[in-house]
Formats: sequence, C-alpha cells, structure tokens
Amino acid sequence: MKPYFCPQCGNDYSAAECLDEGGLRRCPECVRPRVLLSGHILIAIGLLILFGSTMILPPYVPAAGIMIGGALCITGLVRTIRRRRRRREHDGDDEFDPDDDY
Repeated sequence: MKPYFCPQCGNDYSAAECLDEGGLRRCPECVRPRVLLSGHILIAIGLLILFGSTMILPPYVPAAGIMIGGALCITGLVRTIRRRRRRREHDGDDEFDPDDDY
C-alpha cells in the first residue's frame, strides 16, 4: 500500500511519484494542490498512541492518549472510505468490483 492518495481522483502514490512543489505534494494526474496521507497509516499511528499511552502511569496521559489515538483512528477510517469512494467514481462502473455485492 502506498502512503499517499489524491482526494479528487482516489489514486495511490508513493512519495517519489508525487510532484513536490514548495513543500506541497501534488497529484501527478489531476495536479490537485494537496495529496493526503492514506487512512491505514493514520489508523496505525492512532493505535500505537492509544496502546502506548495506556502503559504510562500518570493518570492524565492515558486519557490524552485515548483522545488523540481515537481521533487519528477515526480520521484514518474516514480517509480510507473517502479514497475507496473516489476510486470507484474515477474508475467507473465498467470494471467488476467484488465489494459491490455488499
């Protein structure tokens, strides 16, 4: 899985494939001004923060870890759903997708 995706066309890219202009990564196909991190990376970071913060003993750290880790997991889930929807819209209905049955 590639770490970046274009929110307009839904294509996945690696860091080398994105156009880098002034610190912003752009989509090489539609030249969208911003390419976002994929959802699976945000979910992994959120889970790492969530479970890592519960091992620290001060009482305020686990609560902050749950809030930050949960927010990252939810953001990652939303981006994953958004990427899948954009990819389906961009690809069209001509191709078979096994997830269409659900």
